[in-house]
Amino acid sequence: MNPKTEAEIAIETDSTELAAALAELAGSGNTLITKRDGLDGATLTTVLLTITPLVVGQIFRLIRAEIESKKHVRLIYNGVTIQGVSEATLLKIIEQSRGD
Repeated sequence: MNPKTEAEIAIETDSTELAAALAELAGSGNTLITKRDGLDGATLTTVLLTITPLVVGQIFRLIRAEIESKKHVRLIYNGVTIQGVSEATLLKIIEQSRGD
């Protein structure tokens, strides 16, 4: 492949699912994966991979999906699980339950 159509990128994440998806997307090519403990105790994974025009869109879709998934929360309160809602919706639910 023409060197001008390739670039190396490092993506750091605390999501093991995103790191695994990126590694799978890159295949057995030039991929380096390292892990370290962050200051808050979370394990951070850095994926260093070569991107090409064929995979750049797929990488952005994976990252966008990861960002979107963090916009939803899961709460267990008094034995009731609320999950898959946005923070704003969760706050409305909590406010409504206080009024009951």
